[in-house]
Amino acid sequence: MQDQESRTGNLDELILRNGPSPATASIIVSEWCDQGRYDDVVNACRGLLHLYPDDIGLRRLACLAYSALDRNRETLAETRAIMRNMDAFVDIFLLRAKALKRLNRTGEALEALEVYLALRRGDENGLALLEALQADMPGAGRGDSRPTDRTNGDMPPVASATIAELYLSQGLIAEAVRTYRLVVAGDPGDEKSRRRLEELEAEVLSIAGEEAVTAGCSAETAYRAVLEQWRAGCREIFGTTA
Repeated sequence: MQDQESRTGNLDELILRNGPSPATASIIVSEWCDQGRYDDVVNACRGLLHLYPDDIGLRRLACLAYSALDRNRETLAETRAIMRNMDAFVDIFLLRAKALKRLNRTGEALEALEVYLALRRGDENGLALLEALQADMPGAGRGDSRPTDRTNGDMPPVASATIAELYLSQGLIAEAVRTYRLVVAGDPGDEKSRRRLEELEAEVLSIAGEEAVTAGCSAETAYRAVLEQWRAGCREIFGTTA
């Protein structure tokens, strides 16, 4: 058995020394990585990446080996190289979201768009698509933004924690707060969203207080401004005139 493994190992090394295709090389090196042969993986990837510097699969294997060996500088160098190569393909998430929107698969479109905007923060095309997806939601544009009937547990996809965090990642804290309020109003038992809403509201209050001090206003004025925003949100959610 050991002789067979030895012959296999020698054959693998011979194959790697003779410039195999990236696919073949990845299969061999991946097996070494699974076996914990991290030093061998590093040495193999060094040589192979001279031949195929843009191969993300080989760089990933090198990154895994460096990480397992606690070689953090090399790990970071490989992650940077991988991220540079991946950046050219980020647009596929936007294209996927657009295609899913055309197929009326809104939830999946939002998931793809979330990844895109996480990688391309503040991108106008991504934010425009987000608005378009919102416009396609039930009740959009009819002057009624109240949540769907709570008895069936159905909430419009636009009122979700995912979308709230997506807004937050773009620096749109007011929209994030508004969306979390819709989530909590539609599902009062969602404690995680309720806690997150409380955190964001406290942050909004803190920001408002700081801006008020800077402008020479009192903290009470800032609090009243936030309170009015809260009341406006309640009126919008529940359709009241109070």
